[in-house]
Amino acid sequence: KIVPEEMKHGNKTLDNLKGEIIFDDVDFEYLKDKLILKNINLKIKSGEITPGQFVMFFGYINLAFGPFKFFSGIYRRYKRSVVAVKRFLKLRKIVPEEMKHGNKTLDNLKGEIIFDDVDFEYLKDKLILKNINLKIKSGETVALVGKSGVGKTTLAELIMGYYKPKEGRIFLDGSDISKLQLRWLRN
Repeated sequence: KIVPEEMKHGNKTLDNLKGEIIFDDVDFEYLKDKLILKNINLKIKSGEITPGQFVMFFGYINLAFGPFKFFSGIYRRYKRSVVAVKRFLKLRKIVPEEMKHGNKTLDNLKGEIIFDDVDFEYLKDKLILKNINLKIKSGETVALVGKSGVGKTTLAELIMGYYKPKEGRIFLDGSDISKLQLRWLRN
């Protein structure tokens, strides 16, 4: 059974109320019923109680355990709700990609690209690109050659605004790409 970390403590607390017999409602119910039925069966066979007394006793047992089951269900639903609210609040903090960029567009695009002291990392403290200084003139053809994983595709993705440099800036025709409208930049 997969249980969110936030719910484990709540479930354990409820299980303590059950006397730490079993940690799952289904197992607890099964154990309770099996013990009672076995005990009652012996008492009916020995003549100590009648079948009517058995029915009444079983009803009282269900009345006694009913509140535990009811309140444990409420508490578990509450814990799940808390987790859901936390996830919702995290989602609300996410800023749409377009809002992280500027709103500027360039009317007469020439196509000059400049990388100015650019550092980039996918994982914290694991630089993929370090101190990249590159100038690609308008109309110039450039071939990026190297082993797999050295950052060729990453350079193109940085130009398109899919990632932001950790340090440094990237310019398109003299304008910092972080100030350009993302949709315009990618078209």
